Amino acid sequence: MNKKIAEFAGFTRSGNKREYHWNEGVREQHWLDPDGTITWGTYGIRGRLPDFERSMDACEKWVIPKLDYVEIKYSPGKLCPSVKVESNGLIRYGQDKTIPQAFCRAVEKLIEETP
Repeated sequence: MNKKIAEFAGFTRSGNKREYHWNEGVREQHWLDPDGTITWGTYGIRGRLPDFERSMDACEKWVIPKLDYVEIKYSPGKLCPSVKVESNGLIRYGQDKTIPQAFCRAVEKLIEETP
């Protein structure tokens, strides 16, 4: 889900098919952030892709500006936070254990249903 949300936020895979690195035993292609800087795969430049499912700061910086509306509902004692997102008239909801995870679930639904 993290890579899907990264692409929605404007991250792109490097066009150079020979630029790869190893991530936990898996060969991965480099990513460029929306500014064109190598984000993932070149040690010491910027590090890895943002972990959208764990960091609401990353979501606020990269994903929320791509949306028209975001509503977060969380009440202590409730089982799960709930998030509502809207883009181009399409509204989707997400629930999960944490606010960033619920946000990512809603955005993922939005991505999957966007024509």
